[in-house]
Amino acid sequence: MTGQFVREDVSFTSQGETCRGWYYRPLDDVAKRPAVVLAGGWCYVREIVMPTYAESLAAAGVGALVFDYRNLGTSDGEDRQHLDPTAQISDYQSALTYLESRVDVDADRLGVWGISYSGGHALILAAVDERVRAIVSIVPSLTGIGTCVEFTAPSGSGSSGNA
Repeated sequence: MTGQFVREDVSFTSQGETCRGWYYRPLDDVAKRPAVVLAGGWCYVREIVMPTYAESLAAAGVGALVFDYRNLGTSDGEDRQHLDPTAQISDYQSALTYLESRVDVDADRLGVWGISYSGGHALILAAVDERVRAIVSIVPSLTGIGTCVEFTAPSGSGSSGNA
């Protein structure tokens, strides 16, 4: 049954708030499989870009968890749309804990995937969380302040922030 998968609605707790996401579960006979957590950059919600990657991973036999950070999308939390990189990295870690709890996931083969702002998060997670065995970091933003300056500086201002 290679290439087939189902999408499950899932939730987990991070710092007392409920994060919601989708788990893409491959339909095959593997008892325990590797799994990857995917989260977006800046103000991405789970519907943007990530399902395409999650579907490809699941079709290849890798479980894929796409979720909304606290305060964004379908997840709980006040200060809606507030971006806090430390909190977002904590949410990733809570997502990893959720994956470890699944009977169909091999807790020794967990990965993280990030794009843009979360591409930087993926690099940090790989450095600080020993559970992370693989990373994908697509066009990572490594300095949030530098990126904000670059994106908001008037044209021709000579800004030299990082993108």
